[in-house]
Amino acid sequence: MVKEISILMTALNVDDLLYRAIKSIVENDFPKNRYELIVVHELNNEEKKKEIVEYAKRSGLDARIIKIKSTRHIGFNRRKLVEFARYKYLLFTDADCVVPRNWIKTMYNEIKTSDEKTGGVVGSVKVPKSTFLGDCISSLGFPGGAFIGFDKMFYVDKNGYTNQISTGNVILKTDAVKKVGSFSMDYVCLEDKDMALKLIEHGYKIKFSRNSYVMHPPTASWTRLMKRLYIKGYDSYTLLKNHEIGKDMTGTRLRSIKNILSYTGFSTKLPVVLFLLFTGYISQIIGYTKARFSS
Repeated sequence: MVKEISILMTALNVDDLLYRAIKSIVENDFPKNRYELIVVHELNNEEKKKEIVEYAKRSGLDARIIKIKSTRHIGFNRRKLVEFARYKYLLFTDADCVVPRNWIKTMYNEIKTSDEKTGGVVGSVKVPKSTFLGDCISSLGFPGGAFIGFDKMFYVDKNGYTNQISTGNVILKTDAVKKVGSFSMDYVCLEDKDMALKLIEHGYKIKFSRNSYVMHPPTASWTRLMKRLYIKGYDSYTLLKNHEIGKDMTGTRLRSIKNILSYTGFSTKLPVVLFLLFTGYISQIIGYTKARFSS
């Protein structure tokens, strides 16, 4: 059978989680001779790296686990993955995600049966329940829609097309990615939104699949969330400068807040969710302002 899929992951100091992620791919009900797996990493534990490489080999995977120098942000890492990939479709997930047994088959069938103008298909990101604070953060739709769902967090039209991708669970056509210039190195964390907008600006569509999901660990730290939102605010300045299409995001954001509050309801989580929304907004404003005055 002909290989058509490159499964791509980045890994930064998630040695044990990477092993779990690769194991979930190995256990997929899709022939191993029809895809390759590429991981670019900065594993600090050489013994763990050797263990992962040996496991991949024993499992019959066509796998390359490639060490890169210290990170130049995630956009650089994803760009390297695209350079190393050899096949028609680029199937992304994260090294801290676990994929279900039908994940490869579902995403492959979705992109294979799409029309030529569809540049990619994005699926959901689910998050398990954790601590009270972790559940409140997941109720914000972080990451990738989390508790409230992708289509409640991001724009999805009546035909099922969106203007967003989540690199935790997306399959892209290689020729489309290369046509738009691959992933940008201008961003710390919004390289996925930038890619989505570039695809749309070049006439491609992005389809949302309700049939696909991956499991992502929850964020259970307020400090970590604020840092992430600060970086998002910082990156937003560059995004809005680079994309006219990205400037009309107010409606989507207000809709997502409405869905967050609807999901939360009058529960014990409500005060915490409101606090997270407020402090998160301030963090993004600070990040955006710093980027603006640093440029």
